[in-house]
Amino acid sequence: AFALGIALAAKFNLPVPLLAVLVLAAFAAACVLLLGKKPAAAALFFLFCFLGMLSAQQATLSLYAPLQPVFGRSGVFTGYVTEVLQVTEDKASFLFFAEEVQLSNKEVLPVRAQVRVQIYKPPAGFNPVYGLPLQLQGTVNKPMGQRNPGGFDYAQYLAARHVGGIMTVSPREVTVMTGQKGNVLVAFLARLRRRATTVFARHLPAAEAGLLAGMVLGQRDLVAAETIAAYRQLGLAHLLAVSGLHVGYVAAFVFYLTALFSGRSRSWPVYILTMFLIFLYVLLTGGQPPVWRAALMLMITMFARQTGRTGDGLQALCTSGMILLFSRPLWLFSLSFQFSFAATAGILLLTPRLQTYFSRLPPALANSLAVTLAAQAAVLPLQINHFGLFSLFVVPLNLFCIPLVGVVMILGLAGMLCGLVSLAAAAPLLWTALPLLTILDRVPRAFYGMPASALSLPPLPPVWWLVYLGFLFFFIQGARLQPLTGKKILVFLLAANLILFSGLPVTLERGLQVTFLDVGQGLAVYIRTPSNQHILIDAGTAQAGESVLVPFLRTQRLKSIDLMILTHPHDDHYGGMVPVLENFQVAAFAGNGLAEKTESYATLERLCQEQQIPCFIVKQGSVLTLGEVKIKVLWPPAGHIKNTGDDLNNNSLVMQVFYRDFSCLVTGDLEEAGLKSLLATQSGKLKADLVQIPHHGSRNTYLPQFLEAVAPQIAVIPVGPNLYGHPHTEVLTQIAQTGCSLYRTDRHGAVTVTGDGRILTHGSFLPEAEAETGKVAFFIY
Repeated sequence: AFALGIALAAKFNLPVPLLAVLVLAAFAAACVLLLGKKPAAAALFFLFCFLGMLSAQQATLSLYAPLQPVFGRSGVFTGYVTEVLQVTEDKASFLFFAEEVQLSNKEVLPVRAQVRVQIYKPPAGFNPVYGLPLQLQGTVNKPMGQRNPGGFDYAQYLAARHVGGIMTVSPREVTVMTGQKGNVLVAFLARLRRRATTVFARHLPAAEAGLLAGMVLGQRDLVAAETIAAYRQLGLAHLLAVSGLHVGYVAAFVFYLTALFSGRSRSWPVYILTMFLIFLYVLLTGGQPPVWRAALMLMITMFARQTGRTGDGLQALCTSGMILLFSRPLWLFSLSFQFSFAATAGILLLTPRLQTYFSRLPPALANSLAVTLAAQAAVLPLQINHFGLFSLFVVPLNLFCIPLVGVVMILGLAGMLCGLVSLAAAAPLLWTALPLLTILDRVPRAFYGMPASALSLPPLPPVWWLVYLGFLFFFIQGARLQPLTGKKILVFLLAANLILFSGLPVTLERGLQVTFLDVGQGLAVYIRTPSNQHILIDAGTAQAGESVLVPFLRTQRLKSIDLMILTHPHDDHYGGMVPVLENFQVAAFAGNGLAEKTESYATLERLCQEQQIPCFIVKQGSVLTLGEVKIKVLWPPAGHIKNTGDDLNNNSLVMQVFYRDFSCLVTGDLEEAGLKSLLATQSGKLKADLVQIPHHGSRNTYLPQFLEAVAPQIAVIPVGPNLYGHPHTEVLTQIAQTGCSLYRTDRHGAVTVTGDGRILTHGSFLPEAEAETGKVAFFIY
């Protein structure tokens, strides 16, 4: 009930005073019922539900309230580093506790809130560590939430880490101060963690040292990117996130050592010392939800043992969940929290039933097989809905890798402790672990490269998962199927058909659907034809491809894209095509024939060749036909235009997409020279109901003539945070003068327009946003 309340708080933004009244009312009702010795389950349910909503609202307010006065305002922020995320030659990312800010008007405001800082090309010798005092000049902005269907909710992700703002800082605006700030214990453990990684790096190759740091300390930033991808796809990611498995091995190691030196295994001093060391290990690994869950469950179970009681796993799981959510309500939205609790619940509930099916196997194998299957069955809905992958090798690889991880953990911990005394003392232990680490690195990578290593699945309808969870419930209860009568078979078949067809894509003719996705400062247009064919025009950057395009296309339940078009070869237009090609089949590719000499563009060309995708060069006069939909290419001419200042932009494909009497004009990054030439040759052919404003709304002398020639009903500016002043105020004024409805992806998120020439509907993903000139959600013309 408490967790449900937190989830509801994210959907319904009720005022805190109202929630406080509801909590008091539910509490009073529960007291009256309990004192009257009447059933109070419903009152208690609502009490904890309202408490969950109240705690979530309070947590959200406390997260953003300190930063509200400084959002969007430039100033000098003073504080210290609280967590290092990634440090390379090109970029440094870390969490920063801002204590105060001096604004540009010299006003000093207290802040006391945590923000995520990113520095491109950090200063030479810059080495952020916990407690390092800094002065950063820049602007703190509020992180954006979900802005596209199926997209990543960055604000929610950061809120679960207790981060309320984001900040990008120039290297020149970083000042390192003297001294040390922060918690003394956390600073000590941070130094210990750095010492441990130094020990690992001293005696092991880079790949194995990073893998050991990931398994023992939870430092995934040191693990090779290919290894992380392999572990994620094959269902082994939990081995790289310090969780119950790791805490169990650490507890066994610590308990053995304390019992060995004390001579007793069940004394209170041994219990207290063990719990204290486990607590230090939790902090050492960064204190993420899975490790806290495991440590609290261990503490509760061992306390029950010390007091002569029988420990109950489900009670320990629920108690630890309540403790964590009371202290950090927003952790509920953390994927690591969800996976950890789901897997543990599955192990506790499903393992006893599964073991009965493996009674003929050796006990150790039967237990391992049952535990692995139980955990995978419990997290399957999360795995498919969030990642869209199901590995065919998940069970055998877990059975193979988990025992090896146990040995590696013990050797790694022992080596780390020895390395604190002497680097040389750790060598024998780490060298012993090296062959196992090599196996744990190479074997998943080998399976990762196999074509059938994982099934790519679209998000399934909630009703399917309800049926799945119902099946698990009856399986846990040990329910047996009763003989089926004719009526039962008929009801079963009707229900099965409803469930099956609820998950199939709707293919009824519904007009041409055009969606401008919010990919930041870039362009990505998805078009679904009435005959259910799929066109992708540009794809934003590589990061946008992974975090926006792929999740969005999965929500559309696509397996393939019929046509991918690149307007011109700039990274903010083709970068996202690489992740798309890695996750979906593409039937055909079209471009303007120009290329960019970069590694990322070479990767795009290589993937097209490897997948044997037919590639076409289109030019002015080319026509592409998909059913009733025609795409007419209006620009560039066959020989391209040259010496324009930016030939790649000015040779962008300009395409008119037609369906019946509805038309959409896509213009890429056409600049002044290109637009002038386009108007000179095609001015009578540009009329369209929907237009993409060229080049993110940059200033353009010929834009008024262009808008007059197009006469659009709707204009869309694909734009994101930038340093170029896009969209220009002059452009916004010119669009407003036409009277058309204007959408900007930086304000409205994804924008979808559907039309067939008779009915035109349009709207944005963000419900609170409205078109600049007054949104008309539905009209007929």
